[in-house]
Amino acid sequence: MLDTVRTLFEYGTEPYFRDTWIYGRWEENKYPVLMLSFLDLGFTLESFRRRLCLVLKIFAERLRLDAFHEGMSAGESLTSLFSALGKSGRHIVILIDEYDCQLCACRSDPESYERFRKEISSLFEIMKGQECVRFLCVTGVTRLKETAVFSDEPEIRDVSYESDLACIAGFTPEETGKYYAEHISFAAALRKGMPGGPVSDEERGRLLQRLSAEYGGFCFGQTADRN
Repeated sequence: MLDTVRTLFEYGTEPYFRDTWIYGRWEENKYPVLMLSFLDLGFTLESFRRRLCLVLKIFAERLRLDAFHEGMSAGESLTSLFSALGKSGRHIVILIDEYDCQLCACRSDPESYERFRKEISSLFEIMKGQECVRFLCVTGVTRLKETAVFSDEPEIRDVSYESDLACIAGFTPEETGKYYAEHISFAAALRKGMPGGPVSDEERGRLLQRLSAEYGGFCFGQTADRN
């Protein structure tokens, strides 16, 4: 999902989105995209800070911004980046994936959890209200309000259960049958001990029912139909 958003902001719809719904509807300008996967930043506070500083430094160099000095903390590096962007009059898009992976990894260690929570919270506080940030999107498995990394009145909007976006994640039964037809046929044949052999619609239907029993029931919208 974030790769799609990144491509739209960096390159627009041409040529990647021809023959799709968004083609001809996307009206945004093009922006440099700062893509951060917290999963790549390590699971100790020291590695998290060090790797984040490196990512920010590389991003600034790509934009030819003189924003970094040796010995800067992660927060100082982020602040310096925004300052340099403001002086240059440029805007960026920030996409953050797995924002809560460090928090999830240390839930059984309250002391480490609180250190990471404070660190991540301070970074989002720096991002808050920055005019150079055109768009910020954050993904993770934990609801934002449950991690307390944002202030009481955050400028970020939680769209986890908005019905208009309910189909952005997961697959409906119809989509599964349409886009994975060959895989379903292969799995059904394998299940009856005949890899690559012929299967009937009834056998494919039984496999889809099994998939639904094992993986179905996830609901991503307040008004979504769980069936």
